[in-house]
Amino acid sequence: MKSQLWSKPTPWRMIVLLISSMISTSAITIYALSITQSASRQTSPLPSVRPKAIKAVAALGFLEPEGEVIELSAHPSEGGARVERLLVQQGAKVKAGDAIAVLDPIGHVIEV
Repeated sequence: MKSQLWSKPTPWRMIVLLISSMISTSAITIYALSITQSASRQTSPLPSVRPKAIKAVAALGFLEPEGEVIELSAHPSEGGARVERLLVQQGAKVKAGDAIAVLDPIGHVIEV
């Protein structure tokens, strides 16, 4: 003879089954989380590696100026005059009309 408890589904039977499955699922989840957390606590932190300071760089290539490069020469009437003194440093920025050099006046023959 079968028991009446198992022969016919009752709401109590479903509630007990549902609660027991929730408890077992919760227990498994808590156990899995505790294992992963303990494993992460046991690992030692990696030592920090400081990069070495770069002292020099070697490369092949071309250096190009950022701005515009202008070729300068003496006026043709000067007849190839020499530069006596530079008034600006190499790489300095100049504006139109700025004096950049003094030409050597010696050795020029003025023809009349």
